[in-house]
Amino acid sequence: MSPMNATGPTMLHKPVAQEAHQLSSAAPLGWLLVTVPIVGVGVWFGLRRQRHARTHPQEHAFRALGRRMKLRQRDMQAVRVYARSAGIDSPIAVLMDPNRLQEAIK
Repeated sequence: MSPMNATGPTMLHKPVAQEAHQLSSAAPLGWLLVTVPIVGVGVWFGLRRQRHARTHPQEHAFRALGRRMKLRQRDMQAVRVYARSAGIDSPIAVLMDPNRLQEAIK
């Protein structure tokens, strides 16, 4: 007689017991406790950025102009340093003058 009995159940497949998987009533509260602070922090940073743009319009314009000119971060910093050392009141003036811009980026 072979080890496998043709009439009896084989052990190749065991039926998995179906468990009732129910969420507890605390699960939605847990999700809220996780998502509300994350969303709140994102909104706070967004509002802070808008407020900074309103209170510092020259800085906002300088960054926007630098992005349009496709300048790197280090080039933007070089323009700021050049404007400060040359006694120019605004780094935007350096961006608008091609000769000064080339001198600042060197």
